[in-house]
Amino acid sequence: MKIHTTVLLLVLVICLISGSDAWRRRRRRRRAPAPVNCQVSGWSGWSGCSVTCGQGTQTRSRYVTVNPANGGAGCPGLTETKTCSISKQNCVVSSWSSWGVCSQSCGSGSQTRTRHVTVNPAHCGSACPSLKDTRGCTGTQCPVNCQVSSWSAWGSCSVSCGDGTHSRTRQITANPAYGGDSCPATVEHEKCVVPKQDCVVSSWSSWGVCSQSCGSGSQTRTRHVTVNPAHCGSACPSLQDSRGCTGTQCPVNCQVSSWSAWGSCSVSCGDGTHSRTRQITANPAYGGDSCPATVEHGTCVVPKQDCVVSPWGSWGVCSKACGPGNQERSRVITVDTDH
Repeated sequence: MKIHTTVLLLVLVICLISGSDAWRRRRRRRRAPAPVNCQVSGWSGWSGCSVTCGQGTQTRSRYVTVNPANGGAGCPGLTETKTCSISKQNCVVSSWSSWGVCSQSCGSGSQTRTRHVTVNPAHCGSACPSLKDTRGCTGTQCPVNCQVSSWSAWGSCSVSCGDGTHSRTRQITANPAYGGDSCPATVEHEKCVVPKQDCVVSSWSSWGVCSQSCGSGSQTRTRHVTVNPAHCGSACPSLQDSRGCTGTQCPVNCQVSSWSAWGSCSVSCGDGTHSRTRQITANPAYGGDSCPATVEHGTCVVPKQDCVVSPWGSWGVCSKACGPGNQERSRVITVDTDH
């Protein structure tokens, strides 16, 4: 029983829901607006060709005036393109005019002729050629005037000092011809004066340091040439001056002579002493070094000398011609005894 009741309730709910959906669909069908189709303007004019010469494209366009709605028809294409072609135009010029008058009435000159553009180049056409042509021309032989260079610098004055002359020159660069003007003078002379310049020296410097720190010495001062003599000017005087100067009294050291020869030994033989001396030649003064010893003693040895004789000579003749007699032999002293 409960199952039957539940099934009935479900069927009732489903019927209610289905009835509600159908009711809503009917309401929507009654209220839906009419569809609106897209609408566009008329085409614009064609644009210029995309190239300046040769094959290109051009376009035109239109725009949407009413947008589609409610399922209305969509918009058609808004741009359209087509091909285009631009032919090139080459430059066109007229024929040459007659040759003009020569630019020189004599000698070499030039003359020209011209032409003008009749059609200007366009759309990648070839550029215009030259509109002017020139050629040489010759009249009668013109007079050639003499031509000279600029004056050279003035030369040295003829004297080393005082009044003299100098000159300058110019060169002929083109000789006159065909009745042209003759050449002017190419040398010009003029007086000149060379003033003498005496030597000029600076003032004396201060006196320098004395050459000796003690005793007599000298000191100098100098000056230098500020302007050298020239053009017979007087020569420069001496540039150095000297004078004597004296410092403090210098110390005088003792001075002695050389040693004398050694004297005789104090004994005639064996060990003894002997001495030698030297003299004071300058006594010390003003704090100078004192004198060294003037006597020096030393030991000496006198070796003894024994007598030295020569070997015996041969025996002499017997003193008797018969019977007993004597014969002699001798020797000599070679070194006598001493010490």
